[in-house]
Amino acid sequence: MTPKTIAIIGAGPVGSYTAFLLSKQGFQVHLYDSKKTSQIGSPIQCTGLLTSEIKKFIPLKKEFLINTLSQLQVFSPNQNRITINKTEYLVNRKKFDQFILNLAIKKGTKFHPEHKLVEIQEKDAQTTLIFQHNSKKKTLSPDIIIGADGPNSLLYKYLNPFKKKQLFVGLQATIKGKFNPHTYQTFFGQHISPDFFAWLVPESKTKARIGVVSSENPLPYFNNHLKHLNIKPKDILEKQGGLIPLFDPKSKTKSKNIFVIGDAASHVKATTLGGILPGFKAAVNLTNHLTNQPPAFKNHQNLKRHLLIRKTLDKFSDRDYNKLINLTSQPQLQKILETHSRENPKKLLQKLLLKEPRLLSFSKYLF
Repeated sequence: MTPKTIAIIGAGPVGSYTAFLLSKQGFQVHLYDSKKTSQIGSPIQCTGLLTSEIKKFIPLKKEFLINTLSQLQVFSPNQNRITINKTEYLVNRKKFDQFILNLAIKKGTKFHPEHKLVEIQEKDAQTTLIFQHNSKKKTLSPDIIIGADGPNSLLYKYLNPFKKKQLFVGLQATIKGKFNPHTYQTFFGQHISPDFFAWLVPESKTKARIGVVSSENPLPYFNNHLKHLNIKPKDILEKQGGLIPLFDPKSKTKSKNIFVIGDAASHVKATTLGGILPGFKAAVNLTNHLTNQPPAFKNHQNLKRHLLIRKTLDKFSDRDYNKLINLTSQPQLQKILETHSRENPKKLLQKLLLKEPRLLSFSKYLF
């Protein structure tokens, strides 16, 4: 029996990882991206900070690992803070993305750079993709189509023609200065990040990444963040920005032979807006689905829990954040935060509530 042909649109980490998994299973996988091969992974559109769970999916390599961090400091609006001992990894996204692309190619994936998906047609139950390649148009009718084409996914819009995806705007800069290379920081408060939080993640003793996320123009909050940290314009080495989708459990992510995955499907944790690990989990589940195996992860349910937490946090005032950080500064709660991954909020919240019932006072925002 001839293996099914699969077209994956988008050679970001989730698209390439999906291609890698499916190629290992014997499918004829074709991976398409609008960029040149040398441009995969750029421009940088995220912090590049990953939890230890990344090691369940790929090995950590020196070629893309910039820094290993061992401590998180969380600052409340009134400048109280908690310190959590936690190992996390900062990666060079261009090298990281290209490493995963090369994994897929080595397993047999055929990569087609400079192919931009411009149209999707359906006729006689057959779906045809139309690509722009240089000055020519190319058509393709694969057995299976997987959209990993980012927040503005054309395939997502095809599956959800009347649904508008909620997008946030991230603004980040690489700065020079003096930093503790082992500690990254997050900052809460209406003044610098009313929608989420601001961050400072060191690359080394002399370089760091700082940023904010907003549902509107992030620039005023970014400038407030700079002032708060006493960072001068001359200290900025490079600015980056990008769109980040909010998970929507009602979005349609599959129809007949079409699937969307990763940012295209809003597979993003609504608490932190991290999308690589949820995207990898979705890639494993999709591979299992196409090989008639049960799902390996309860990804959808987990993302719904992150969304519920986000909807609760959206109602927080600065006073609420001050109270939350004060409560979680207790040693027994800090221990729980250190030993349980934020990737699984259900278990983490259960442990915290058992130790500190006063946290239940925030449940009023669920209704």
